[in-house]
Amino acid sequence: MKLTHIPLENLKISPLNVRKNGVVDGDDLVPSIKAHGVIQPLLVRQNCDGYDVIAGQRRLRRSKNLTPFPAW
Repeated sequence: MKLTHIPLENLKISPLNVRKNGVVDGDDLVPSIKAHGVIQPLLVRQNCDGYDVIAGQRRLRRSKNLTPFPAW
């Protein structure tokens, strides 16, 4: 397994994401992300435009909504 820090702007939700229902709620994650950052890494795969998020869309959406976010 390779761990790589990827800028948020290079990530997009994959149609293969495990949450098929379009669940966008994730407000319960905001306090934890503000206090500790994203603890569990997102599962992504590379494509020609950047990276598709296979698992972790709620963490990604909430991270993008928080400002400022770290520039890796």
